[in-house]
Amino acid sequence: MGAPAGNKNAARKNRMLGDALLRELTQNPEEVREVALKLVASAKAGEAWAQSLIWERVDGKLPSDLTIDAGSGLLAVLTGLRSGHNP
Repeated sequence: MGAPAGNKNAARKNRMLGDALLRELTQNPEEVREVALKLVASAKAGEAWAQSLIWERVDGKLPSDLTIDAGSGLLAVLTGLRSGHNP
């Protein structure tokens, strides 16, 4: 559910934190790479939040109404499991 009509809280002019971060990172581009490297390192170390963040930035967010039906085969693809297969 979105914000009510007329809600300006997310308007571009009200994004002080985002604007400050953009300004800082624009003025110091080497820090963008440093942040990206730390994010990748966290993902490689198994941090689920970092893995999710990278996934969302690279492939986009999954629709929130996505459902996985066990009969569709998608679950097997995502988990690497096959019916009757025990690793």
